[in-house]
Amino acid sequence: MPSPLPIANFTPLNIPENAVHKMSEKEIAAFQTHMRDMLIQKHTKPINLENHPSQQPYATIKVNGKVVATLYNSGAMATSNALAPQLTGMPNDGTGPNLAQRRAEYIAKKLGGTITPAKTALTEMQWQQVPPLQFKVDEAALKADPLYNQIFNNTPAKKETTSLFAQMVAAQE
Repeated sequence: MPSPLPIANFTPLNIPENAVHKMSEKEIAAFQTHMRDMLIQKHTKPINLENHPSQQPYATIKVNGKVVATLYNSGAMATSNALAPQLTGMPNDGTGPNLAQRRAEYIAKKLGGTITPAKTALTEMQWQQVPPLQFKVDEAALKADPLYNQIFNNTPAKKETTSLFAQMVAAQE
């Protein structure tokens, strides 16, 4: 994963001094809360994704013996980008096996293919019993994130971040 650009590489905006104001403690706290929430979201990952029933195949679509699409119990689909122009108007409403089935039928009809149900395909009733995905914040990755350290640790970059944020706020006013 690429690391964020160091704030030192940014060129400060050319804003008149009277347009820049010193951030109050309340503004700094609000900024830090917003950034913390953003970083938490960045470092939150599903913990049971690989084996979760929603991620298991529902069906494949074959055209001339070649698999051109895989549908999953969640209704999600994997196919090549090259097929996208041929699949405009594909059903996108809902989730689960009902959506997967409607999509499979649509693709098979549009491309002249056949639907092969997967052994892991769920019925709609089974789908309703599937537990939701679980998520966990990777605390180590969060605290190792350079942006986290710049904002929440007492470093020179923290002051640069706060100054840059003040300039951005002033530029929008």
